[in-house]
Amino acid sequence: MLTRKLFLRHMGGGCMTLVFAGCGGGGGDDDEVVVPPLATCDKFLFSGNHGHALAIPLADLDSLADKTYSIQGTASHDHPFTLTAANLARLKAGQAIVVVTTGVAFEHSHDVSGSCA
Repeated sequence: MLTRKLFLRHMGGGCMTLVFAGCGGGGGDDDEVVVPPLATCDKFLFSGNHGHALAIPLADLDSLADKTYSIQGTASHDHPFTLTAANLARLKAGQAIVVVTTGVAFEHSHDVSGSCA
């Protein structure tokens, strides 16, 4: 015979099983880390490089105006570096560009070449 006390004990145990079944560290798709897409174009080479680097935000490739960038990187100095809207359009189209840094800092300049492809 099933008493009220025994019935409640069975029901309580069943509910606890349901509660605990939803717990745990599982390892489903929810644990995946989503890495954002590359947000810059940074495949550039510099003649006579001594630590300079250039990273162009991908949003800049749509610019209709010239943009000036810092190319200091790990070098002890910077060269102001301007890309024209036409240069940016070429990069967006996957074409390579070659440009000389503007201004002559520390009595030298650099040829900058690369693409965003």
